[in-house]
This record gives sequence, structure tokens and C-alpha cells, in this order.
Amino acid sequence: MPSINRCTIAGHLGKDPETKTFANGGSVCNFSIATSEKWKDRDGNPKERTDWHNIVCHGKTGELAQQYLSKGAAVLIEGAIRQRQYEKDGQTKYVTEIHADRLHFLSWREKSEQRSAQKASEPDTGIQDDDLGDIPF
Repeated sequence: MPSINRCTIAGHLGKDPETKTFANGGSVCNFSIATSEKWKDRDGNPKERTDWHNIVCHGKTGELAQQYLSKGAAVLIEGAIRQRQYEKDGQTKYVTEIHADRLHFLSWREKSEQRSAQKASEPDTGIQDDDLGDIPF
């Protein structure tokens, strides 16, 4: 019987993606996304549980994540679940990650567009940054 390691998960980023570049020219982009589940218990009280998932992207997928995703963005991830272990302070630690090979941007704007939109929403004081000179505060 063949085995399949495939998952699809959709959620919101908890923080901006972080990319590490290696000496050989390769890179890896890491971020985490949250998924939430809501239900009512036996007494009718609303309950909610949030799970955090570690996402790893390589190559072009990682470049796209770094360029277009930021904290709070909604994204759908397709990839494989992988587990790894490492030693820290004499104890073995285990990490479960989703190695993404496809990203579907559910809400996004390029980070430079986000910064431009943020600046556009700021009030215009009529003063340019260059006009301020060396202000001692």
C-alpha cells in the first residue's frame, strides 16, 4: 500500500516570516500560522482552541512568502508534515513542521504596498523629514 504525507492548512500568520540564507546560496523561510476551532460545550458555553503550526518554505516558495506575507495575513498552505529532533541542555527536543510546497495567499499585499498604504493614511503635517534637521529628542 502506498503512503501519503500531504496536508492542507489555512490560518493567519502570528508574526512576519523570517528568512535565513546559507553560504551555499540556499535559503529557508520560517513562520507560524494559527488555526482556531470554535464550539459549544454541553452546557452551551462557547469554547475556542487555537493551535500554532510551524511552516518551513524553501526556494521560490520561501521567497514569495518573505515578499508577500506579514503578520496577520491569511494563507492556505499545502505541504508535507515532517518531524525533527535536536539536543538542547542535554534534553532531546522534538519539532513538528509543515514543509510547504504551495502557498495560496488569501489576504495579502506586498510589504512595500502595505508601508505605502500606512504612510498614506497618516495625516499630512506639511513637514518633510528633511525639514526637521537634527532635533535633539
